[in-house]
Amino acid sequence: MAREGPMNRCQICGQCFKIVRLKDEFSAEQDYYSMMFAQISQYEYSEDDLQVSITSTYNDRPNAQQQTIPGTHVYLLVNSDESDRILVDPAYRLEKYAEMNEKLFAMHTAFHHIGKMVDEKEYRVKKPIERSLYENWHAMELSMRKFDRIFNRVEKFDARKFNDPENHERREQRMLEKMRYRNVQNYTFFTGRLTEEEQQYRDYFESDLEVDPEDSELEEEMDRSILSNHPDMNPNIWDFCDMYRQGEIHENNEDIIEDKIFKYKYRINADHVDTYERRSVRQAMRWRERMEHRDPSIHADLVDRYQRDWKDSSLGQIMLDTESVQQTGELESRSYREYMAREGVQ
Repeated sequence: MAREGPMNRCQICGQCFKIVRLKDEFSAEQDYYSMMFAQISQYEYSEDDLQVSITSTYNDRPNAQQQTIPGTHVYLLVNSDESDRILVDPAYRLEKYAEMNEKLFAMHTAFHHIGKMVDEKEYRVKKPIERSLYENWHAMELSMRKFDRIFNRVEKFDARKFNDPENHERREQRMLEKMRYRNVQNYTFFTGRLTEEEQQYRDYFESDLEVDPEDSELEEEMDRSILSNHPDMNPNIWDFCDMYRQGEIHENNEDIIEDKIFKYKYRINADHVDTYERRSVRQAMRWRERMEHRDPSIHADLVDRYQRDWKDSSLGQIMLDTESVQQTGELESRSYREYMAREGVQ
């Protein structure tokens, strides 16, 4: 935020500033600053962090090779009236800050999309990588995101007294009563990787979880969606091969089935967002159509089938009538196995 006056830059340290002229008249002080510093235009702000040259003289138009201006600074040019109001009106100052952040976010978003479009048009040589290394890399990224969520919950629970001091006493009493019931009046078994600390977290934030429940499966799906936007996670930019053959003309040693499974498993990383959503909707619709018209024998109880199989292939049945002996369970479950095999490759 700067007041009226020309923009200047120090020839030694590269700092930008404005001289405030209270009177439009000649004075020894103004004459000193006018001769000491070189006026620059707002269109000549440098955006490179380069080394300062101490041998440069008082040039009229310094450049990036001579001066150092941090490229992360954002300038908002205002007139004298706006500057005075910004200094005395906090609400107006916050409004200007919000406007500046919105424009900065829009500019960075535009740069991101333009860079992404350029990367899609640019030809790149695929880099060799092992398939197992890519899978481990993807699993590690998901694990780190999951660890961050758990760490944030632990920090939230440890600082519960300061997050909501008005309702802390009520929530703490509710948590202690349920913990006392589990430890004194009951014997609790925790299943599904649930621990006593996790249950205390759920008891304390019970009302918050009712309004906004924490779904681990949904959070993991969101992590996969966020991770798919990373450019290095796109399988199309990698050449999956054995590392000892990266300098040779080669093909993938994996078979066709493993290739298709790998392509389907990481399809969200390879396809565009619109393409992935369109194909996912088509997949769900066709699966529902097949489910509505599948063989009714699939809905039969497998327990009853194998109970009859135990009777039809028992030793007593063999001694009574060898011609009626048959593998009922294998014969009647053939349609179920065929359905699973066909559905797995659809």
